[in-house]
Order: sequence, then C-alpha cells, then structure tokens
Amino acid sequence: MDWKIGKSNRRCCVCEAELVMGEAFYSTLNQWEGGLERRDFCLQCWQNSGEEKQRPDFFWRTTQADDVPKKRSIDLEVVTDLFRKLPESSDPMRQKVRYFLALLLMRKRVVKLLSTGREDERDFMSIRLRGEEKEQRVTNPNLTQGELDEVKAELELLLEMELGQN
Repeated sequence: MDWKIGKSNRRCCVCEAELVMGEAFYSTLNQWEGGLERRDFCLQCWQNSGEEKQRPDFFWRTTQADDVPKKRSIDLEVVTDLFRKLPESSDPMRQKVRYFLALLLMRKRVVKLLSTGREDERDFMSIRLRGEEKEQRVTNPNLTQGELDEVKAELELLLEMELGQN
C-alpha cells in the first residue's frame, strides 16, 4: 500500500517558515488520487489561505512539541473526528483506514458493536459512537496482519500518535 503521506516536516506548507516549539499551527489531511496528504500551516497562513473556509476533509489545531519528533499518546477526540469524517466508501484505502479506526475506537470503548453481517459477499459490522444515536456500517476489508500493521504505521506517522498494539 503506497499512500505517499508523511509526518509533519515542521514547516508551514505555504510560507515554509519553521513551526517553532510551543507555537500552535493547523494540520490538514486530504485525500488525493493515490493517497492521503498531510499539510501543516502556521496560524497566519491558515487564516490568509482561506483553507479554513474551504474546510479540508480533516483538520486539527495542534502545538509544535519539542524539536525531536515524538509520538504522543492517542488523542481519542482527533481519532473519533477522523472516523466521523471518513464516510463508508467503496474506495479500498478509505475502507482500510475506517475499519482500523473503528477497531481502535471499539477497543477504547468509544464505539459499540451492534451487529455483524454479510452483504454482496462482504462482511460488515454495524456500530454506534458513544453518545450518538446514528448507526454506522463499516465494511471489513479483510486485512492481513501485514496490511493492518501498515495502516497503523501510516496513521501513527500521519497523526504523530502511538496507536497501541494490534
């Protein structure tokens, strides 16, 4: 799986200014043909670029940590928001990411498994996010352990979080 995404390069994608320790900035995640792309914006470029008005697929405000990139513990709010913004799709990459996120959120008891089923020779699970009434369907992309590890590694790089054991 070649997603062509990476972690923050610690620079604004517009003005290329270094994102200084302790300063807030915005990160976006967008799906392009062939993968996901992460872009980081300093606050000034975020406000001037109009990116906030165009509402990218997924974005979050964060603060630049120390100079040595470290994975932080899982931020359930960010992961839950990413899951919400990735609707059920026939796109294999989205299915893999959405399935992994659903399993992770189930482990953290943010998602409740309601039922499982099979339709058109595809397994699925029906789930509900804690505090929500809406039932959601998540297709099982039948990931191998290697693919599951790869999805986890890519998401950890992208979100700069330690997502735990598979």
